[in-house]
Amino acid sequence: MKGKIVNPINVLQAQNNILLGLQVFERVHPNELPSTHEQIAEEILRGKHNTIWGLLSIIHNSYPQTVNHNDIPLHLLHTGLPYEAKETVKLERSVIKWLQSLRLIKNDPSISLLDIESDIRSGKLLCDLATVLHKNRGKVCKISQTKLSTFENIRRAFELFRELLHVERRFLWSEKQIYKGDRDVMLGLLEDLHKFDDKVKWNGPGPYYGKYEIMKLKTSNSRSHTPSLLQYGAINPDKGHLNSIPLMKSEDVSIAYPISYSSNRTQNELQKQNKSFTGNKNKVHDEKKLIDWIKKLGVKIKVPLCSSESICDQFRDGVLLVRVLEKLERKAIRGICEHPKSSAHSLHNIHKVLDILKLKKTIPINYLYSETEIFKGNKSIILGLLTSIKLSYPLNK
Repeated sequence: MKGKIVNPINVLQAQNNILLGLQVFERVHPNELPSTHEQIAEEILRGKHNTIWGLLSIIHNSYPQTVNHNDIPLHLLHTGLPYEAKETVKLERSVIKWLQSLRLIKNDPSISLLDIESDIRSGKLLCDLATVLHKNRGKVCKISQTKLSTFENIRRAFELFRELLHVERRFLWSEKQIYKGDRDVMLGLLEDLHKFDDKVKWNGPGPYYGKYEIMKLKTSNSRSHTPSLLQYGAINPDKGHLNSIPLMKSEDVSIAYPISYSSNRTQNELQKQNKSFTGNKNKVHDEKKLIDWIKKLGVKIKVPLCSSESICDQFRDGVLLVRVLEKLERKAIRGICEHPKSSAHSLHNIHKVLDILKLKKTIPINYLYSETEIFKGNKSIILGLLTSIKLSYPLNK
């Protein structure tokens, strides 16, 4: 629901949510509310018993009743995942057991997705999981405890997830849904990471419960010539599997970049495909030409005094990137921190620029999710991003 405030902190924000809900209900069921939206909202805010329960009674009578014959948990009913309710319950149980085997959550049989939701939304569990999955590569996803960096923690974890070669890409650009608490995305993402950790590619009609469950299914099949269930191939979207689900809702993100793996590709071919997206890291970008290009745009930039210095430090707070993009887009970018005093302010500026660049299909994916590297002053990332921007705006060369 667009415009809702997830965690209202004052009366005005609470009133906004109530009015929004009443408008949606009125649109579907006109002329059923007893009075104006403003009057109902005011009475609800005052805690008027008759108004609150009367409204709930109207809503209850306006929607058909659904009977939960199998006692499915409410948070797993009517999910966006293409599984039956019983399958979703079993999927949740398998994901919980997997996380417990990695010692990322406490070993309690009563734990559900609801119990770990807050740790997922804060980015803590995702960062811990990213560190575990990168154990052979020595990468660590450090966690910041401030409230401003909650979304940044999620983005850090997703950057590491996207570096894993064989992880399915269906939910790897869903940071915003995780931040907003979309449980379907949480469960689907954990299912894909579980498959990666088990080093299998499940092409079955149902969800993935773990490699031991697959072995049971495989050994119970009496036909020896039946194709193996452990196939390293892309799920066919035409069959209605989860890969056919959109990665994000249209209002949440400008553009998504799904990547699928063909079943007959070797690891070398996959690496070549990855290079086509990330760009050639060994490519030398002409820093002097980039400086001249930025000057021609009318953006003030300090020229390094000697050849050993770089312009990259000037881009770390995101302000210079904003100025370059404003010239290319020929419009002002709103909501910018002109004088950033913290890392959160700088990352906010960089994120604003990258959000606009997501509309440019010519920008390599690795640059679009490199806020942390830009903030750190990574020369290859910054110069590569500037080169990509320059090529994406040919009329401004």
